[in-house]
Amino acid sequence: MKSKQQLEIVHSNVCEPFEVKSLGGNCYLLTFIDELTKYMWIYLIERKSDVFTRFTKFKMQVEKQVERTIKKLRTDVDVITFPLNL
Repeated sequence: MKSKQQLEIVHSNVCEPFEVKSLGGNCYLLTFIDELTKYMWIYLIERKSDVFTRFTKFKMQVEKQVERTIKKLRTDVDVITFPLNL
């Protein structure tokens, strides 16, 4: 299924840890990519366990900016369909 609207499908990935931490102490790269526009958001996070917290903040911010809701989040592991109470 291809996206027909912005934020209909967002892809996400967590890159493997860096060998050297960033100046802020982060060692993972978290990406979100809108399938339709190919717009990409990139976040540095300290631990993989920070992904959910970062996603909830991202979701609130981007949905407010675009005035649309994320319908599906695709990751290497799963596809999450919304609405999902966060």
